[in-house]
Amino acid sequence: MLISYPMADSPNPHVPGMDGLLKPLFGKARGTWYLHGIACAPEFSGIGLAGQLMHIVEGLVRSAGKSRISLLVIDTNEHAIQFYARRGYATTAKEPVIKNGWKTSAKNWLLMEKPLA
Repeated sequence: MLISYPMADSPNPHVPGMDGLLKPLFGKARGTWYLHGIACAPEFSGIGLAGQLMHIVEGLVRSAGKSRISLLVIDTNEHAIQFYARRGYATTAKEPVIKNGWKTSAKNWLLMEKPLA
């Protein structure tokens, strides 16, 4: 699965009712191509599909004329953070997680970005 789309430069690209804590991070991602989600079924794990999906999305970003790609990840998802870091993504901002009943040990949302040539 791959879900991604361009973030608007303006007006503010927020969806009504979105968690207030994510708004500042999405505001910092304006003008980027946003990677909303990437996943594959467990039985296909470890064979390079996620890396191929990343290659596809970065091609889409370049084709769309965008120069940066962004994504959000929780600080406890070390596997994902390392996956993205190995591909050149760096944390550019963070905001506390508001749990609102969500059972997680995460403390922060991380905005990770990668410049594309």
